[in-house]
Amino acid sequence: MKKILLLTLPIIAFSANSDLNNNLDKYHTLVSKWVMDKSDVVDRYLASKDDNKNLSNTKVSVAYEIGSTSKGKFSNNYDFSLSLNLPRFKDKVNLTLEKVNAYKSLINSKESFLSKSDSQTNSDDNYNLGISFSQWSGKKYATHLSGGVRFNSKFLLEPYVGVVSSYNIKSTKKTEINIKNTLRYYLAGEIKDNISSQLLYNYGSDVLLGWLGNFEYTSKSSKQTLTSEFILQKEYSNYNFYRIGFVANAKLTHFKNPKKNDFYIYFKYHNKYQNKDWMFYEITPSVELRKENKYHTTVGLKLKVGATFGGIRDLFKK
Repeated sequence: MKKILLLTLPIIAFSANSDLNNNLDKYHTLVSKWVMDKSDVVDRYLASKDDNKNLSNTKVSVAYEIGSTSKGKFSNNYDFSLSLNLPRFKDKVNLTLEKVNAYKSLINSKESFLSKSDSQTNSDDNYNLGISFSQWSGKKYATHLSGGVRFNSKFLLEPYVGVVSSYNIKSTKKTEINIKNTLRYYLAGEIKDNISSQLLYNYGSDVLLGWLGNFEYTSKSSKQTLTSEFILQKEYSNYNFYRIGFVANAKLTHFKNPKKNDFYIYFKYHNKYQNKDWMFYEITPSVELRKENKYHTTVGLKLKVGATFGGIRDLFKK
């Protein structure tokens, strides 16, 4: 997957040419149709139905990011996720395959600044293949049981079972407050718990103010991580926005004695590429103060491109 993404970058870089743009659109339609067709095959097989009333919204997303770390070194990161949507079978199962990234915002498709730690190397990348089932949901509360396996590039498998619960405390045109808890027990003995919360306020029609919080616990460590992110986001459309943010995290020992750790101030510009709703790019300069660098100010820069395939039925009618 990484090699495919690396080969894709030159195509994106030179795709200002109209012919290349047309080829990109044809390539996207072809891949999206293949993704949707395979999803329908699975859905029909599991549900034993042969109707077209419910259409799948299966999506495959890929992204590649390059930048400089707090130590001034070059870094690169890639993301991959598959959400297999089975509408005929939706009350029984949902399957996802994705690269494990720490601290993602609950805001759809607009991940937190700390999507990946600079100290994490590509050799440590983990993936998660999960199936959720027995879902109970209401207007404000939803929970489901899940099971799956975490694995890395060396295919070291770690099966798990878990419970995911979410509670929508408040949801209006102006304000949204919710919290999500993900608890997992790995059969090797590790217990992991992640609590994410967000408070969002719409100031006017296109300005978003917010606070994103995250707490991480693992039984393998005596340390816990508490992170807060404050954002101001200006939205021009569903695909175009810029965000100014401040991030601070702290380390706790046995849930006590929180100590300051790292601080970040960043500016993120996100937009779709060449009027393509399925492709985007991001530019994120930042100022970082890390404990490991004795809080000396360092400047970082991240460039990211990404694409989503599948889930757009109108493309196949052309």
